[in-house]
Amino acid sequence: MTGSPIWIAMSITEGRVIRDLFENGLLETLHQNGLNIAVFTPATRVTGFVETWSQPGVQFHLLKPYLLAGWDYRQLSIRTLLMRQVPNLLNSWLRLEKRLFPSDPELVSILKTLGCRLTVVTHPMHHSEKPLFRAAQELNIPTLGVLRSWDNIYHGLRLHPDILLVWNEINKGEAIQLEKYKPERVGVIGGAQFDAYFASDTLWSREQFASSMHLDTSRPIITLATTGAFLPFYDETYLMDFLLDAIRSQSIPGNPQLICRLHPSSRLESFDRYRNLPDVRFSYIKGHIPSLGWTMTRQEVVEVANLLHHSAVVVSPGSTMTLEAAIFDTPLVVPVFHTYQPELAFMQFQEKTLARHFKRLVEQNLIPIIWEAQDLVPAINRCLAEPGWYRDARARLVQDYIYFTDGHSTKRLANLIIKGATENQKEYHDPTND
Repeated sequence: MTGSPIWIAMSITEGRVIRDLFENGLLETLHQNGLNIAVFTPATRVTGFVETWSQPGVQFHLLKPYLLAGWDYRQLSIRTLLMRQVPNLLNSWLRLEKRLFPSDPELVSILKTLGCRLTVVTHPMHHSEKPLFRAAQELNIPTLGVLRSWDNIYHGLRLHPDILLVWNEINKGEAIQLEKYKPERVGVIGGAQFDAYFASDTLWSREQFASSMHLDTSRPIITLATTGAFLPFYDETYLMDFLLDAIRSQSIPGNPQLICRLHPSSRLESFDRYRNLPDVRFSYIKGHIPSLGWTMTRQEVVEVANLLHHSAVVVSPGSTMTLEAAIFDTPLVVPVFHTYQPELAFMQFQEKTLARHFKRLVEQNLIPIIWEAQDLVPAINRCLAEPGWYRDARARLVQDYIYFTDGHSTKRLANLIIKGATENQKEYHDPTND
């Protein structure tokens, strides 16, 4: 591409987006194709972050914190009500939102000065990106939203970008049904966070992986992937106790080794009492960017890929590891009981996990749900004895939800950003003017 560089704006409000996009070379790809990127983020004051990602064609601008007010909640409630009951009035309401919520003059000035052609919202379910989104609307700059995960739509989008990019066709259907997007305004690109999983040099030998975690190659590995303590006083350690009791009593054969992969919102200190046990290892995210939260390098993503690949079975009460294990055809079980807090488990699983983003997985029997404590050990033993159990369902999980297995989701995103910034802008005109 020749001529003067074209500017786009991009909001970054979470560290995990750095893992998903920057670690996969998005900035370099965009700049190599003639785009300059104005990154709007709370992390502009974090010297290490700016030094790490400073490169030709990239500017950093402060995105100040956005504190939700009562009107924000009312706005979202009204929009949700219209989407569900009176969808033909949605565009009228979106036009009204523009007038009701003033934009930040400073952000408007930056976008105008740079002449930005496109604004990329990297987490449209996050309210922190609203100021840049509103500034782009003020200037009639097209907005492109990137769905960060396969279950985000069920949690609800806080912003309604002109174009929404999702992981798979199921997400596209959800965007059309739940968020009332027109089909032509939803693109399917896959999950960029999994690109490293499909690289040709990602997988290690079993000996190399065992050496990295000081494990015995001759013994099976069980991985417990936690889901995070999403409820106050919710204790996640019950499954550690359950699995260790089963291993010690030899109810699970082969003297397996146990790896606990902690969700970013799990409390590490709650698991400290297991740290020195001889056959227990921990895996957790170590990267942290002040003001953005947790993140991972590409190398850490590769390590997780090998953890999943070399595990004999993955036990997870509802995390995205359910999908990730399926990528490597690793048997998995999903326990939805709690030996200590059954009441909280009911609130977590029955009213949230299984009723929302795992609903289709349960209805179509794509994962083995373990409803009662007495059924978990038999299910694990079946996985160990019959690795093919639920294999067709795992393949279906990958086909339906991971969708692209070529490792090029970041490139697909880059191509659509380049198209949106350089081609006929009518393709990205404001839908509320339809």
